[in-house]
Formats: sequence, C-alpha cells, structure tokens
Amino acid sequence: MVISALKTSLALDSQKRYKDTEFKAILDEDATHGMFLNQGVIKITLPYLTSHVFIIAAWGTLRRKKRQLTTLLVEAQNLQVYAHDKILNFIVIMISITVSIFSILLTLLLNESNEKRFFYGFEVENYWAKIVIMMLKNGLYCVIYPCIAHAITLLYCVLCLRCLSKINFLCEKITQCSPANFGISKQLSILKNRIQIRDILFEVEAVFAVPVFCAIVGNILMCASVIGWYLVKEWNDTNIAWKMNIAFYAINAFSNVMATAWVASELAISMKKFKETLIQKTEKRLLYCDAKGEQYLKTDLLAEPDFVLTGCNIIYFNRSTILALADYNVPTTTKFGLDSFKKGWYTETGTNAGDQAMSVKVEKILYQGKSKYQDIVVFESAKWGRVLALDNAVQLTEMDEFSWQEMATYLPLNSHPNPKKVLVIGGGDGGTVRDITKHPLVESVTMCEIDETVIEMSKKYLPFMAKGFDSPKLTLHIGDGVEFMKNHQNEFDVIITDSTDPKGRKQ
Repeated sequence: MVISALKTSLALDSQKRYKDTEFKAILDEDATHGMFLNQGVIKITLPYLTSHVFIIAAWGTLRRKKRQLTTLLVEAQNLQVYAHDKILNFIVIMISITVSIFSILLTLLLNESNEKRFFYGFEVENYWAKIVIMMLKNGLYCVIYPCIAHAITLLYCVLCLRCLSKINFLCEKITQCSPANFGISKQLSILKNRIQIRDILFEVEAVFAVPVFCAIVGNILMCASVIGWYLVKEWNDTNIAWKMNIAFYAINAFSNVMATAWVASELAISMKKFKETLIQKTEKRLLYCDAKGEQYLKTDLLAEPDFVLTGCNIIYFNRSTILALADYNVPTTTKFGLDSFKKGWYTETGTNAGDQAMSVKVEKILYQGKSKYQDIVVFESAKWGRVLALDNAVQLTEMDEFSWQEMATYLPLNSHPNPKKVLVIGGGDGGTVRDITKHPLVESVTMCEIDETVIEMSKKYLPFMAKGFDSPKLTLHIGDGVEFMKNHQNEFDVIITDSTDPKGRKQ
C-alpha cells in the first residue's frame, strides 16, 4: 500500500512538473512571437502592431492626396536638378534586395514550433505549400513595414533634395557674382527662382505633413518594441531568426527616422544660408556701388520667417530634433529686475510704455552682464537675428535695424545743405555712425558714448553694426553727452541723439 501510494504521488508530481515546464515553454515561445498571454507581452507587442497601423495610415493619407502629389512631382521635375539621383536609385535597389533576402531567410530559418503561428494552429503537411504560404505572409509583413515606410521617406527626401540642390545652386550663383554685376535684374531672377522653390516646399508641407508624421511615429513605436523585446529576452538564449528580426527592424526604423530628419533639417539650413548670402551681397553692393534704390528688394525677405518643414506642426525638422535635445543655451529664469528669460523666450520689461512689451524666441545667449550704467544682453533669436537689449528693453534687431538707422541719419543729413561736422550722442552700437559716414559731404563724425561696454559688445557680437567704428572720419569720446555738449557749443552742423530711454541707472 505504502509503495503503491508513493508511486502514485511521484507520478502526479512528475506530471505536474511536466505540465509546468510545457506551459513555460509555450509562454516563452508565444512571447517571442507576440501572443497575448501576459501583460508584459502585451506592452511590448502593442507598439509593434500600432507601428503597422501608423504606417498604413501614412500610406492612406498620401493616397488621398494623389492629385496634389502628381502636381507636386511635375513642379519638382521642372526644377531640372538631378543631384543625388544615382545614390537614391542605389538605395532603392539595396532596400528591395535586403527585404527580399530577409523574407526568404526568415522563412527558411523558422522551426516547426514557430510555423504554427503562420497557420493559426492548423497543420499543413505539404512542404512546398508551407514554404509558399510563409513566404507570402513574410512578404506581406515586409511590404507594410519597412517597404511602405521607406517609400514615403524616399519620396519625401527626393523632393527635399531637389529643392536643396536648387537652393545651393542659387547660393553659389550669388557668391560668384561680383557686387557690381549684382544688379536689379540679377536679383529679381534669383528671387523668382527662390519663390518657385518656396512654393514647392509649401506644397511638400501640405502633402507630406501628415504622412511623414505618421511614418515617424510608426518608426519610433517599432524602435520601442525592439528595445522591449531586447530587454525581456537573453540575447545568447535566442535563435538566429529572432536575432535577425530584431536587427532588421531596428536598423530600418532608425535609418528611416534619421534620413527624414537629416534631409529636412539640411533644407532649413540651406534656406537660411540663402537669405544670409543674398543680404551680404546686397549690402556689399550698397556700400561699393551706391545702390540705395535696391534696398526694397530685400525688405520682404528679411521680414519672412525661416522656413522649417514639420510633421503636422508637432515635429519641427531642425538639427536639434535629430538628437531630441533643446538647442537653446538659455537658462530657465534669469532676473534683471523682473524675469526676462523664461522657457527660451526673452520678454522686455524696461520700456516706457508699461502696457506694451516685445517677446522674442531665443536660440542662444551671446552675452549677458552689467556695465557701470546698465544691464546688457545680446542674444541670437530664431527670426530676428541678433538682438541687443539694454535694461530689459530691445534696442535693435539684426533683421530691421537699418530702418531705424536710415531714418535717424538720412533725414537730418539731407535736410542740411552742407553737413560737414556731425555729432552723435549715444549710438554705442555703431549703426548710426556707419550710415552717417556714407554721406559724401560728411568730413568728420564725433561720437560721445557714456558706456564703453556697449561699444565693446557691439564690436564683438554685432559686427554688421560696428562697421562705423572703423571709419577714419570718426572721433570717439567716452563720457557724458550732456557735459560734452556744454563744452562744445556751436561746433557742429548736425547733432543726432541716439541714446536709450532715461530709465534705471541711466536716468
């Protein structure tokens, strides 16, 4: 009796252990292939499945805009730029070959237990029928991801690269042209080409904003799924098919996101470079060729914000997006009396108009400190270029400083019949002196600035303003303008006051 009961107990225990081992094996197998058996598997599998949904949504959205897309492709073809075409053709061939090889290898490397998920529990006895069904199913998976994702990305990159090549060609054309030959006809021709590119980019944004956003989200979800599987599985304990899956999806997802972000951000950089190149060339022409009547050509260009492609206005394709880091070198809170910098924005608080203020988006702070007389800030802004602020009040921006300088100097100088000797009170940024010295009748300019630090900062960070300090006509005095005028009465033909508002320590 005792021996019989012992045998029965051992048999039951052995059977229980066998069932536990069998269930664990099934759990491990199903977890590998995304079966919903526990919460951890669901959390990892859900991003994988959702990534396919986003890729299909991207394709469907692009499909709905096929008429706009057709028009866009025709317009891009009219640019007659074929740079990078060989590289792109090579990439298409490599993607096709890689996906085909992956589908074949995945089919051949699957073992008998893994085959069951392809037939939903049914047994297929014919070997060739198994191969064909598994290959078709793997091929369908690969068509959805990564083929559709790569097709959307490649089409997007082709359009961006064509516009990029054309913009770079225009920049090179401007650079090679001398200021004397860069007349109105040349400027108009280049600006017309730029408008053509800008209109195409607007169309690219309208057609691809949603598809590119969905594709990027799908790729990010795929990366999240890959990381999840890598964390829950031991790499050395997995088979070659699992490792190949992980590597394949990770490489495709990462390269897809990087290609989109890199090309789109490169386009934004080139558009900004074009603006800077054109402005520099027109300034040289203005200085050396006396082309004052051509200033209006660049006014609209200066006022136009930098072009940046987006994904649904949620993802902005700047270089900072690639690293997923804020590119702002801005403290969260910097106090000059009141908070001037908050979350990447500068807001002036030192104006005489207490109910009005100007806020500017900051890219990088170049200088921030206090002189003997005032608080000084120089920073790089996203739209307005470099900005100078004194005692929390914006004094000038790189984009529109010329409008103030020209009004402050040209009107009084042209109102006087013979403005030989000119006095400037203030004007430490140098812009007023720069424009005064352009007048052919001016023989000498005397400048009295109380704050030497402003002059130093202008020479270092605002060279486009500080050109006036290099003029041989200039005599510079550091001191109080009121006292200087008391001691030098009736010595000057024209006196221009370019001082800041009498607030704070300056009062």
